[in-house]
Parts: sequence; structure tokens; C-alpha cells
Amino acid sequence: RFGLSLRFNGRTSHMATLNNGGHVAGMLSDGTPFFDSNPSSGLPSLQTFRNLSCSAVSGLNDSGVFCASGQEKTGSKWGPRGAFRYDVVGGLSDRILNGGSSEAINASGDVVLSDSLGKAILAYNGSTSVSKQLIKVIDLVPDIASKNLLLNNSFAVRDLNDRDLTTGFGQLLGHVQSTQP
Repeated sequence: RFGLSLRFNGRTSHMATLNNGGHVAGMLSDGTPFFDSNPSSGLPSLQTFRNLSCSAVSGLNDSGVFCASGQEKTGSKWGPRGAFRYDVVGGLSDRILNGGSSEAINASGDVVLSDSLGKAILAYNGSTSVSKQLIKVIDLVPDIASKNLLLNNSFAVRDLNDRDLTTGFGQLLGHVQSTQP
């Protein structure tokens, strides 16, 4: 992720994210998310999604699925604010958490979220039997000392990598900030 102002086909973006294929997803200055499948070609490949209004586009995986925080419009009505995934190829939206925000997405479509209280949650986009399972990150911490460290301080998860073949989960990246004086 980076916070540069970019110009795509004459339109300004204030937040954009890249995937390994060189595709770009982001948010235009009016909150409309976009996807550009070939930004270096100079050809018109910019797609915008007027049925979505975002406060952030947080990640883009290599399958063309981005995670964002905002609202989706169905008909003439805007839905509740929250975190969602949007499949650019299939044109499908998947609301994950009302009132939450997305932080990152991996190749499997797992998304790191923050709930309305700022607590980290992992949306596990697993097999069809475990579809869209929400797991509190604190519940993934195996030892009591580390769990107490997180419970007694402020922590945030900002990224995750692809799933490990042995554990079936990606590793999480974040920070802990002491709340003690």
C-alpha cells in the first residue's frame, strides 16, 4: 500500500495497491473504487465501480479480488458501512463485517479486518464448508503470555501472507503498543 496521488486516464487516486501481476486497485478522490488491469500500457483499461463508495481500498490479490471499507449500492439504496471483498472478474461483492474496516487480503481471499472497536479479526475464506468464518486474532495466539501481552495493550494487524501448507493459515503482521505508562 502507498499513499501517493496517482493519475489514471486523467483521474486522480489518493490510495492505491498493487498485486504481483502489476494490476492496480484503489480509490478515486470521490470515493469510487477502481481497478486497472494494465496501467503501463497507456490503453484505456480502467474500470470504476459506481455501485461502491469506499473510505479505503486496502488490498488486491493476484486473482483480482480487492478488499475495501465502505458501502455498496443495491438499486437506489446504499447498504451499511463495513468491510467487504469485491471480485473484479466475477463482479461479485461479499460483505464480511458491518461497521468494520479491511486491512489486507491474501491469495486465498482471507482478509484481515478491524471491528468497530478496532479489534483485529481474520475472515477466513476457506473451503465451502468453512466459508466466511470470522476468527478473533486474539483466539489464534497459542501461549498465555503472548495472549496477555495483546489483551493488556493496544495491538493492530496490518497484513497477512498466503496460507502455509502445514497449518492452513497465513502469518499475520502487525504491532503492539504499550498502554502502560
